[in-house]
Amino acid sequence: MIAALCLSATAATWSQAASDAAGAARRLDDPGITAIGPTTLAVDFSSPLAVTLLESSLTGTDVLDGLTIHATGLPVLTASERRGGDAAAGATVDPSDLDRSPTCPPEPAGPRATDGSTAAYLGCDPVSGPRWTQPFPGSPSGSIGAAVGAVIDQYIAREPHDIVTFEHSPGHIEVSLSTALGEHLAELGPDDASTLLTDLRFTVSSNGSIDRVDLTIDGDCLAFAHAVGGDMCGPLTFPTTAPTALPTREAGR
Repeated sequence: MIAALCLSATAATWSQAASDAAGAARRLDDPGITAIGPTTLAVDFSSPLAVTLLESSLTGTDVLDGLTIHATGLPVLTASERRGGDAAAGATVDPSDLDRSPTCPPEPAGPRATDGSTAAYLGCDPVSGPRWTQPFPGSPSGSIGAAVGAVIDQYIAREPHDIVTFEHSPGHIEVSLSTALGEHLAELGPDDASTLLTDLRFTVSSNGSIDRVDLTIDGDCLAFAHAVGGDMCGPLTFPTTAPTALPTREAGR
């Protein structure tokens, strides 16, 4: 009802069935609300307190039953004034901004670590840009497990054993979440789940020593996909930027 008034001219009226306008004005007790007839109240909509009292009375009491409300204090712009305001607002936009790349990239880009380390991507602010942790050192699988844990910690409480990593072959790593952690993951709202998946994709891509990462729940990639709101699964693949090799076993072991 209040929104409808704001679209009207400087004065507008609507009716409800018959109360005492003077008594209602006394009960509302605000200079912006006055009785101008036996069943008519004038409300100055330039007074924030008057508007608040009116809204409360409309929803919480019967003090306005039967009264006609005459709205005043609503500015009405002419067509030329509206066009002038639109032009002024448009003039504040820097045309060069329209050609600039977004601060938050939609896909992973930029340099990737060549020493087997992984940096956790902790989201992106449209003004300040992406936020990364310091790279986690170690083997590719160990560093990816630590970085993935840092990302998930932003969304879900977990135990250390809830994330296990396996290096199936040089450059191919599986990150497996426990069933319990998967259940908590499935409780995230759609937006948070989508953002988490983006954060994980950026995170594992920061490690240039890997070319494939499988995200699973107890080895099941489809279970992970379902947990983040998807219906199909597949590996995250990246071009390898550094040579990789599994450690060789010493003779006799």
